[in-house]
Amino acid sequence: KIIDISRNRHSFFAQLLFQSMKGMSTDDAMLIRIIVGRSSIDLGEISAEFSQKYGNGKTLLQFIKANARKGTYRDILLRIRSIGSE
Repeated sequence: KIIDISRNRHSFFAQLLFQSMKGMSTDDAMLIRIIVGRSSIDLGEISAEFSQKYGNGKTLLQFIKANARKGTYRDILLRIRSIGSE
């Protein structure tokens, strides 16, 4: 993991986001940690990398809408992600 993050930090976090939302359940702790932890640093670049590698035509926002539990939790994640992109 250290080598992956040193090569391309944005790609590394995009991969973790994808892993947190793939399959039947969402790894909420990992998803929250990345969205909140990277929101003021480089979430825009991570989001672009995510869309390119894992989105299959969807943005990170669309992926979160489709995979995170509905309700306040999802709404907060979406609001945090959209900060600065409005």
